[in-house]
Amino acid sequence: MPVYRTPGVYYETADTAGVPSGLSPARVDVCGFVGVCERGPLGAPVRLTTWAQFTTVFGQFTPAGLVAYAVKGFFDNGGRTCYVTRVAAPPVTLAPAGAQPADRQSSVVSPPDALVAGAVVTVTQGTVAHDHLVVEADPSTGTVRWDRELSAEFDLTAPVSLETGAAAATAVLPGLTVMAASPGAWGGMLAVGVSRTAGAATTTIGPQPSSRQFCYVAGTAGLTPGTLVRLAQGDPALVTQRLVTSVDPVARRIGWDLPLDAGYDLTLPIVLEAEAVTLSVESAGTLAEVHTGLSLRLDHPRYAVAVLAAESALIRATVTATGPYDLPAPGSPIPLRGGRDGTAGLRLADVLDGLRAYEVVGEVAILAVPDLVAESVTPSVHAPVVPPPVDPCCPAPAAPPAPPVPHDPALAEGRRAFSALDLQVGQEALVAQGERTDTLALLDPPRAIGADLPALLNWRAAFDSSYAATYTPWIRMADPPRVVPPSGHVAGVIGRVEAARGPGAAPANEVLAAAVELDGELDGVAQGLLNPDGVNCLRALPGRGLRVYGARTAAGPGGVFLLNVRRLLLAMTRTLRAELQWAVFEPAGPELVRLLVTSVTGYLTGLWSAGALAGGVPEEAFFVLIPPDGYDGALTVEIGVAPVLPAEFVVLRIGRTEAALEVTEVARD
Repeated sequence: MPVYRTPGVYYETADTAGVPSGLSPARVDVCGFVGVCERGPLGAPVRLTTWAQFTTVFGQFTPAGLVAYAVKGFFDNGGRTCYVTRVAAPPVTLAPAGAQPADRQSSVVSPPDALVAGAVVTVTQGTVAHDHLVVEADPSTGTVRWDRELSAEFDLTAPVSLETGAAAATAVLPGLTVMAASPGAWGGMLAVGVSRTAGAATTTIGPQPSSRQFCYVAGTAGLTPGTLVRLAQGDPALVTQRLVTSVDPVARRIGWDLPLDAGYDLTLPIVLEAEAVTLSVESAGTLAEVHTGLSLRLDHPRYAVAVLAAESALIRATVTATGPYDLPAPGSPIPLRGGRDGTAGLRLADVLDGLRAYEVVGEVAILAVPDLVAESVTPSVHAPVVPPPVDPCCPAPAAPPAPPVPHDPALAEGRRAFSALDLQVGQEALVAQGERTDTLALLDPPRAIGADLPALLNWRAAFDSSYAATYTPWIRMADPPRVVPPSGHVAGVIGRVEAARGPGAAPANEVLAAAVELDGELDGVAQGLLNPDGVNCLRALPGRGLRVYGARTAAGPGGVFLLNVRRLLLAMTRTLRAELQWAVFEPAGPELVRLLVTSVTGYLTGLWSAGALAGGVPEEAFFVLIPPDGYDGALTVEIGVAPVLPAEFVVLRIGRTEAALEVTEVARD
């Protein structure tokens, strides 16, 4: 240590990194939803803090999915943060099998079980493509019946491609293919228009080099490598294009990909004007986005693919141009076609893949998959767009207009309800992931058994875990009107209570917002039968409105059966695991013991002060012990806490080994 002799202020660096002075409590109200959405990325959890963010990323309500309703109920009930993972059936390509029926109303496909009733299929042959709805499907023979006859444009004796599952709507332009930003039929509302943009302009100055490979100009502002330039000099025939390959702003010199044409007089000025593309995007006939100055060159700062990926919420693009001078021709908006939702073919495996995405999202502490109990949705067919009639009062055009491009009907995919076996397997996986990741699983009962108490108790008996909770009955929303499972609303109530009173408070006797009535009434007698078996009730109480009137887990006898106790333990486990990682590899001696005891004691004292732990003094609320077993490669800290209700001790045992920090829960009589 340095010795200071002259009066003054001195600074020393003290390395205390990794050793916290206090533990930051972990939140356990962040909910992860999995299910069907109108649009948005597939299989990737997206963090949201408002309903407006949800609609921006995932769109509006859709008949085939329940996630939008759950998230709306979450935020309306006070939820603060959630994640959403969209799932859909993956794209599948099929082919006709053998000779096809001549009536064009049906087809035989391979593999035979790849199509289900209610699915939308894009039938393609060359440049011709039409969407069809599967009305009936026979998996034993591979025979499917379509909503209408296949177009006469298809030659049924030649190869035809059939694609189903989720897909983005597309529009093919010369040199550029534009697609919706995410899969779904929603992309059919979009249309893309093309126009040419006149960019930076300048002129050549003085005699130009005889090589014609570069030019000296008045200025280089706005010109970069990759810019397509239009050159003109008096004679209309002397209008050509060149690609900028180099720019020297000091010498004011521009290099070209090819020498200038021999027709240009190098002693006279040549006018240079940058050319680019502007894409305008319409949504449902209304201008939604405009992207200017786009280039099809990868080395250009406004490369269309990169710019749209960064700036557009609606479209993406790929470049198909083969030459440097190929630009999409200007024209009226071209509609995007072929978008598919992929809901009819949704499998349990697709949902479970979305659920597993949360195993690496440490912030999520609640899981809800309302679409596991979604009911079947009938597909629908809407009439195609009809061109406007010709006004007889208007003068006839000089030439008859081209016939309108035929539009396919607007097809909305259906949705099959999961079987009872799939539902059980899916919810068991949900509970298992909750236990594996210290997360609370909210289980929705099927709507059909919501008022059937024996059936409800029989369904509930399949689960025995304090990491799960279930609520009944379903909820009727007014805006928009629909009966939905309660998990999203309840998750919002949990978040509201935690924000106000902490994780140790029971999320019960709380008002249920964004609900007008319950899908079935439960009285005190019914709740008396359900509550002891861990089925929490939503009640309509006279003069008090709709309320969450239960806070039990799905634990069996001897388990942690109170939801507030489980959530308090989850908060403690997550906090200690995250905040004590610095202790790994530290010397297991008295100094480490002192730091651990001090940190944990301070955290638990804070819980006691907040009312989460029972006892008149901290010593009655918790204990922190170091067993006298020595420090032979492992250091164990035993923590006992007395939650407010009930007054029982639950022991958390923290063990520090050479490579990890382990937190285990042990019951103590």
